[in-house]
Amino acid sequence: SLLAMTRDEVGEAVSAFEDQLEEYPEGDYALDGAFMVAECYYRQNEFDKATARYKTVWPLLENNDDAPDAHRASTLLHGAQSAGAIKDWDTPHQ
Repeated sequence: SLLAMTRDEVGEAVSAFEDQLEEYPEGDYALDGAFMVAECYYRQNEFDKATARYKTVWPLLENNDDAPDAHRASTLLHGAQSAGAIKDWDTPHQ
C-alpha cells in the first residue's frame, strides 16, 4: 500500500490501508493505516475525506507515546489545512 502511494496510485493505496484497518482496527499498524489514508486523501485534495480521517488519527496519536513526531506534525498541519479548505471552522485542532 505504501508502494502504491509512492507511485501516485492513491486510490489503490487507500483501499489497501482501509482493508488493513478493517481487518486489524486495534492492531499495531492501526495508527499508521489511519494516518496514511488521511495523507492519501490530502494528496488528492479530497479535503472533506482527509479532515474526517485526521479526526480519527489524533486520538490514536494522543494515546501513543511511541508515535512518530512526523505523524503528529503532519496531522496537525494537514488536518488544519484540510479543515480550512472546506471551511470547517468547528473542527478542533490540537
